[in-house]
Amino acid sequence: MKKWFWVLPVCLVVFPVLCPAAAGARPTQISITVDGAGLVLDVPPMVRDGRVLVPLRSVGGALQAQVAWDGAARAVRVTGRGVVISLRPGERKAEVNSLPVSLDVPAMLVQNRVLVPLGFIARTCGAAVVWDGPTRTVRIFTVPTGESVTGRVYGRVRVPFILPLPSAGGGGRSDETAEIAVAGRWDLNAGKVELEDTPLFNLRVERSADCRPVWDGGERICFLCAPGCDPAVGGVRPGYRAEVWRWTGTARPVVYCPSGDRTALAAWFARDEAGRGAGREHGVVVVEIRRAGREPQKLTVAPPTAVASGPYPLLVYGRPDDFGVLVDADFEALAGEGGWEGLLLAEVKGGDVRWRTIAGGHGGFIAGAGACVVKCGERIFIDDRVLDLSADTLKLEKYPPVDGLLDTVKDKFTFLPQPLRPVLYTYRDVLLVSATGADEMWLWAVQGDRCVGELYGDLKNRRLLVYHEGRLTDRRILPAGFSAFPVWPEYGGGSWK
Repeated sequence: MKKWFWVLPVCLVVFPVLCPAAAGARPTQISITVDGAGLVLDVPPMVRDGRVLVPLRSVGGALQAQVAWDGAARAVRVTGRGVVISLRPGERKAEVNSLPVSLDVPAMLVQNRVLVPLGFIARTCGAAVVWDGPTRTVRIFTVPTGESVTGRVYGRVRVPFILPLPSAGGGGRSDETAEIAVAGRWDLNAGKVELEDTPLFNLRVERSADCRPVWDGGERICFLCAPGCDPAVGGVRPGYRAEVWRWTGTARPVVYCPSGDRTALAAWFARDEAGRGAGREHGVVVVEIRRAGREPQKLTVAPPTAVASGPYPLLVYGRPDDFGVLVDADFEALAGEGGWEGLLLAEVKGGDVRWRTIAGGHGGFIAGAGACVVKCGERIFIDDRVLDLSADTLKLEKYPPVDGLLDTVKDKFTFLPQPLRPVLYTYRDVLLVSATGADEMWLWAVQGDRCVGELYGDLKNRRLLVYHEGRLTDRRILPAGFSAFPVWPEYGGGSWK
């Protein structure tokens, strides 16, 4: 797969002009990097009035913009990333999408090259610019360009999401969160984002970390709440319904609350108190089945053999009379052999439980680190691995599409002490793969093992950029107060932690 920061060849034709460097501009020993790669310049950068100027041909190529010189108008035009920039050497103004913009310093001609203010060009093209004083380096960080979009969508797919916004009244206490939620859709066929004006619901909660939505993209929104958490959910739009699910004890359950019916499944680890103090946290999985109009039913699902720790549920799915529970456990020695750590699948029909072993290794490590687990069709995805439930033999295998997508942004996460791991969501037959930082989010839609759409979220600048068939097709400025990324649909309630 091509990397999205690969430098595309561009061509800038400048008619020969004998023009010395403008007065006050001086060469400097400044280095420039774009997404971690050094930028090679055919004319050294110059500083004028505190601004760094660089050859437009070089920086334009690195930003994947097309650059053209209009000899008759003696103007240069930059096209790419949803903007068209036009400027003339020597003038302190430019045009961005036909609107006038003032420049701190003008562009200038040096050695038959047009030098432009680096910060202006980079930021206008949507990149972030950081000055590293100790090393005298200008670091430029771009956003995706859509090169990872390698396939076309089949069927009509509009991925719903919930956008949380702070309530105008705010929380009544310093530790209280008050917000409204609006609904939106990512139209994969058109490469557009749609936002609705009417609020979906409003929420007030003391600690937002204690209350997380469990939502599959339908009309049913469940709030999974920690003990002592008492959220107030109101203003729910007609056609939707909100439910609050509180759990007791210390174990957070994994939950499946499908839209379209009034049933729900929850599974959690129940410790065997006899093992306390022996360094062995072992027990069973408790599954709670809820049906509308009936008392909740609880089933105990015990592992098929003795365990040293676990079993910890990672995912529950299916119907009350036919469901599966994916668990992680550290098993004791079997038949004189050494113990092993891995995944098991419990398939429960009525009162009958069938346990299936999952090959492939790494299960315990992945699960124990709080892996992201979702079900999409007949496949379960765990971080960058996939499990095909329709296979006769269950095996957890690497899923290259996820690794390939994360590879395109790995340079953004060099500060992490461990390799970048994805956050997964799912809607119908589309797997949503996300890499999320403090202020940025990359989200890819994978259908049929190919990336069919890409979305970039920018908290600082309150924007969403949408890429379709390899190009930028929508740019959306989000409402004032936007401070959190959208909530995307998922299958179930997350993983054990």
